[in-house]
Amino acid sequence: MTAPEIRRRLLIGLALLAAPLAASLLALVAFAGLNPWAALLAGLFCLAVMAALLRPHLIHLATLARQVQGLAEDDESETPPLPPRSALAGDLDDAIADAVRAWRQRRRIVEQMVRTDQAIIERLPDPLILLDR
Repeated sequence: MTAPEIRRRLLIGLALLAAPLAASLLALVAFAGLNPWAALLAGLFCLAVMAALLRPHLIHLATLARQVQGLAEDDESETPPLPPRSALAGDLDDAIADAVRAWRQRRRIVEQMVRTDQAIIERLPDPLILLDR
């Protein structure tokens, strides 16, 4: 996920999170006599706090997505270090790291089996191979 994509998702997330806040502040202005400037200031403060909380989480998820994409592309390089844990992602970090290790181990086993099978076939006498066809 690129920086513009993270910003786009951050704006979408903020819009979703801010909708109930905006509705509540509008109701307080309309029905409880809250000063509109105070409501605007409170709303902007809450948006800033939400953005500060949401941005690291989105960066964390982008890092995890790159790791999974590397696995899908058969990238045999060392698994990059995981970013600091995100409170919202739970055990997703560990689950992805375990999946990467298990996938690579299975792949090594299959590759070893293929090499063994190829060695057996190469050792068979040629007439036996010809009779099978």
